[in-house]
Amino acid sequence: MEYIKIKNKDYPIIFNILAFRKFSQEKGVNDLNKIDEIFKGFSGNMGFDQMDDFVKLTMHGIKEGCRQDAKEFDLTHDDVFVFLFDDIKNQSNLKLISDILGRFTKTAGGDGPGEDTPQA
Repeated sequence: MEYIKIKNKDYPIIFNILAFRKFSQEKGVNDLNKIDEIFKGFSGNMGFDQMDDFVKLTMHGIKEGCRQDAKEFDLTHDDVFVFLFDDIKNQSNLKLISDILGRFTKTAGGDGPGEDTPQA
């Protein structure tokens, strides 16, 4: 499990099958084979819809990390959105989450969210 700092607080984050299942259910995708279509939207330049989806997926990873670590999840969508996209030039937080997500999906046998780091 890895940790990220949002609003001066460390949060555990893990992208496991439960985080993906909850995200998929939220998106209305019941076939995990179709989740790659969503990941393709995370590569290259993203519009607001893809940015919001990336935030939702990240939130599910943090929620799952908090569940496993028995920590309180007290972040809003806007908290995570600002964490990911506020530093538009550097985008270091966006790259960090993309790298964590890529490690999980490659370990699980997928191709990851794409070779390109998402761009806001």
